[in-house]
Amino acid sequence: MRLKPDCIPCFFKQASIVANILKADELIKLELYKGISKIISEKADINQTPAFLATQIHEYIKEFFKNQDPFRELKKASNDKMLQLYNEFINLIRESNDHLRSAIILSTIGNLIDYSLYNKVELDEIKDKFNSFTPAIFDYEKIKEALTKGSKILFITDNSGEIVLDKLLIELFYRKGKKVIVASKEKPILNDATVEDVRYVGIEKFAKVIGIGNGQVGTPYPSGNVIFDRAIQTADVIISKGQANFETLYELDRPVCFLFVVKCQAVASFLNVNEGSPIIMMK
Repeated sequence: MRLKPDCIPCFFKQASIVANILKADELIKLELYKGISKIISEKADINQTPAFLATQIHEYIKEFFKNQDPFRELKKASNDKMLQLYNEFINLIRESNDHLRSAIILSTIGNLIDYSLYNKVELDEIKDKFNSFTPAIFDYEKIKEALTKGSKILFITDNSGEIVLDKLLIELFYRKGKKVIVASKEKPILNDATVEDVRYVGIEKFAKVIGIGNGQVGTPYPSGNVIFDRAIQTADVIISKGQANFETLYELDRPVCFLFVVKCQAVASFLNVNEGSPIIMMK
């Protein structure tokens, strides 16, 4: 997916959220927005993905505030809170008629845990959304067939907190004898889960954990990371979490299952769905 004009306001919204987290005053915010405007004017390119420009902007934001991980406390809090609810989520899956379907739904709902776009995330409400879940695209039968046939699964994570719900699905794969590789960021960007976060929530018990490389928005491919690029090439099925990963991996010529919630009008228009729609899509 390529950069759209509608992406531009979203960059400023994300910057505003970071500035509020760090309690920046109005003068500092104005200087921040001036710097971001300069980056957009110099580097915006419709031949690049939105994630490419977002990476440049967020690197600038981190340097501007001299803070390499503005979301650190929120990430830990969301991981801890979701771990407290983990057994409740396990029970939801066990009590359902289709364990795989339920685990996929919970993993997708987890994409709502996104402090980089939402000022407030009600973690206690995540489990309540399970029964009212209505995806705009739901390729479950295709995904089920691919996952049943495939033995090697590459799981590309998105946000902290969300990874606890991903763990449910990864644990299910593990118990079915699948070989799972989980790929996460190696350096902080937004509230994305890093390798450190993934290990913290216990996913390493059920999968091999690898780093994608430097912290970038989304997952560019080829990444320049030999281990990760080989995992992309050799996986029977790739599970891609989050909108930014959708933006960067949509054109990948591999069997990819995209699980995310649409968070902007540009992606909503691209998929011909409403903003806020859950997506479970096999490409």
